[in-house]
Amino acid sequence: MKLLVLAIILCGCSAPRFYTVGEVATWSKCEPVNISWWTAQTIEYKDTKGWESAEKCIARGTGDCKCLAVVPRDILKKCGYSSKVITIKNGKRLHAVVLYTDKSGRRGFINGVTQKSYEARTDWNKIISEISGGPWEEVRP
Repeated sequence: MKLLVLAIILCGCSAPRFYTVGEVATWSKCEPVNISWWTAQTIEYKDTKGWESAEKCIARGTGDCKCLAVVPRDILKKCGYSSKVITIKNGKRLHAVVLYTDKSGRRGFINGVTQKSYEARTDWNKIISEISGGPWEEVRP
């Protein structure tokens, strides 16, 4: 920590800015397209072990598909959406994405920078089938 402070003083830069889930919800105007864009621009893809909180992923600025799903899930929840992270698989490859339902019942997914919305009551299997990299099947606990 002392080295970080010294480096900031010597270079004349400001300290890195860490955002909260609530700040991103406000900035994004709770639009899934803005949330997915912000997440993809802020969280650099890097393999991580296990599941972590959105706050830890945001603070570190790196994470794998689990972070790229947990962060928008929590932002969407802050916005009043129903949202959940699911694990999907294509053969042996596992992947995490977030599914959501907005206040009007529209459904959708966020997969990194990719986001798509659907009409209310669209079948979840149809939505999952349209996530790139498939065909996918949901892994149920």
